[in-house]
Amino acid sequence: MTSSPPPIPSSVLPPDATRIEQLLRYLDDSLPAEEQAAVSARLAADEATRQLLRDLAEQIVGLSDLEQRLETPAAAGTARPSWPVRSGRRWLLHWRSVAVTLLASIVVAASGYSAWTFGGLPPVRVARSVGATRLFSSAGTTLDGIPEGQRLTPGDTLESRATDAWITTDLIGGQLTIAGNSVIRMLRPSDHERRFELVEGSLWIDPSPNDRLGDVVVQTPTAIIEARGCLFDVRTSATDTLIRVHRGEADVARRVDGTTVAVAAGEQATLSLDVSDAPAAAPQPHGIHRWSLDLSTAKRVSHGIVLPPSHDAPTRLAAIPLLWREGVDAPLLLYAASVAAWRTTEHPVVLASDSVITFRGRMAMRSGVRVGLTTQRMQGVFAGKFEVTIAAEGMQWDGEEWTVSLEMPSLEAMNPQVAASPAGLEVGDIYAFTLDPTAKLQLTGIAIEPQAPQTPQ
Repeated sequence: MTSSPPPIPSSVLPPDATRIEQLLRYLDDSLPAEEQAAVSARLAADEATRQLLRDLAEQIVGLSDLEQRLETPAAAGTARPSWPVRSGRRWLLHWRSVAVTLLASIVVAASGYSAWTFGGLPPVRVARSVGATRLFSSAGTTLDGIPEGQRLTPGDTLESRATDAWITTDLIGGQLTIAGNSVIRMLRPSDHERRFELVEGSLWIDPSPNDRLGDVVVQTPTAIIEARGCLFDVRTSATDTLIRVHRGEADVARRVDGTTVAVAAGEQATLSLDVSDAPAAAPQPHGIHRWSLDLSTAKRVSHGIVLPPSHDAPTRLAAIPLLWREGVDAPLLLYAASVAAWRTTEHPVVLASDSVITFRGRMAMRSGVRVGLTTQRMQGVFAGKFEVTIAAEGMQWDGEEWTVSLEMPSLEAMNPQVAASPAGLEVGDIYAFTLDPTAKLQLTGIAIEPQAPQTPQ
């Protein structure tokens, strides 16, 4: 007669044995579909049930260790267990398989399911991806051209690889938009708190009108931003972070020393590695309608190489190759030069209905050029990009130097569903590119100013 296994210690027994049996059958995938759904819902809603899984796993791992000791020959003078090893071994082998299943399930829960669902947060998905974008997944894979509907999990990294690339992700209660030349990492949520790491570049958090967006935390190299139902945008580099709040309020901490500052609607704050002064919120500066690029003082360009002046040429921004991919189309090799207007002035550069944009540059060979800019609304929300192609004969030439002046109606909206006209929008990046490698495109200046009044005849 086969002996029965020893009783399970009372510390392992839960108040409801039926619930444990159902959990084990759920993990064993032997429950009917409707019961599986019910258990999933209970796990999502009940912390006690999730804790029960963890407790069971600890007990079962202990039993598995005991089995291994039973299989190891006893040392001299060591007593063997008094109950039959064979029947106990069979029983422990069964629970060892359950332990593996439990542990695998808990790992899955810890890495994704519990993070997004147990905390009441559904998965983040890509709503739209434009231009050269890339996803570095937490599983170690790389995807160029992120498709609409792509699910994002903790550890995934999104990259917009060009000035006019951008990514919008849907959040319950709002949207997160990533600007061009930006890198953002999805972090593991905490309770009802979404967490992101902006490695470089810009992002916008835009709650829906009913303000159902929960807590959001954005980490940058220099700051940690905590906000709830707050409309704000963040721009960061390795040394500085600028946050502008347009609705609501955000608490911002300087990472180097933990100093905090509250930033209310209509205010902004800059946090850097410099700790000589405490961070402070200040009113957002008014927009300006006149702006010009001074390459000699530009802190950082978005794409290209700044060449120093020579005996026959001023300081200039030389275009460099850029592999451009959009959707499923074959990638194009562009030669692009661009700069972030917001990095050159403390004031937002705002386009007016009568604004004129003038590009100046040099080319080794006469060629057409395509110019454009990215924009955002004064409330901080991405507003699309505007471009126009200029043929070589439509440019003013003086030897290798060329000039193009554009009025607002000549710029075509690449995303008309976002904004049909650039008038009233803030300039983000401004750029020029060509497909011709022999052109050796260089920018020597860009200026925005109101249209000159017409002289009466």
